[in-house]
Amino acid sequence: MIFGKKEVQDIMKRDLTVWLVAITLISILACAVPTAGAMIVYVNDTDGTHGTTVDIPINVSDAPGLVGAMDISVTYNPSVLTALGTVDGSLTAGVLVMNEATIMKPYPDNWTDAYISEADNQTVWDYGALANDTTATDGVVNIGIISRYGFNGTGSIAAVRFEVIGSGGDTSPLTLSTVAAYNLSAPITNEGGTTTGYESISVTPVSGTFTVKDGGYAKGDLDHNGQVADAVDVAMMLQASVGDITATSEYDLDGNGQNADAVDVAMMLQASVGDITLE
Repeated sequence: MIFGKKEVQDIMKRDLTVWLVAITLISILACAVPTAGAMIVYVNDTDGTHGTTVDIPINVSDAPGLVGAMDISVTYNPSVLTALGTVDGSLTAGVLVMNEATIMKPYPDNWTDAYISEADNQTVWDYGALANDTTATDGVVNIGIISRYGFNGTGSIAAVRFEVIGSGGDTSPLTLSTVAAYNLSAPITNEGGTTTGYESISVTPVSGTFTVKDGGYAKGDLDHNGQVADAVDVAMMLQASVGDITATSEYDLDGNGQNADAVDVAMMLQASVGDITLE
């Protein structure tokens, strides 16, 4: 079945059906034709220590038009990493992340009566939704994104949160095994003028590798050169805070579970001028 613009809007206004829309983007936007020009979707090589959590961004560059929807699968080594979920990125900030905190199920394992709150439903209508599945297939994270008004340019669209369970020297591929994107500014219409889908955007995927490194570095020594809160450490913290590089748990200086947030940035800056000591 192909949904037109009105049908998609009606679906997005209904509570749990938003979840179904977000995880079946390809069906919704079927029969698309390619848009000229390739958008690069990439994951950078990164590392982390055993027992830590890492947020690994999925980035885009040269996104043309307005990207209204994406469908992504990331393949990894489950003996090295355990997928915990996803968060939004700089280009999708504000979308509702569909997870156990936003989907209520009155009866365990029963999706029939599941729902989201009116406030969350309004968030979807205002910004969009990001759905993810980390359990359907071992070693694969499936992500569906709907952006209410679309996005373009360069930046992160989501970040996958992993727990590092491997030992020092272990590696895991971060393979973009599926990537599809659709252009909100290029609707496909039938003879009657009804929107039946959206043109697909040509995509070039670039995959990365995760490496488990040995631990033992001092807090604030992000580049592991033995110097805490030096100029490079400050630069790395600032880059991680805007999603330009991966923020591992080493960037969580205040220990609140949020890597490279505003407090972490402030603490790094203070430590760099000697106002505080990172312990």
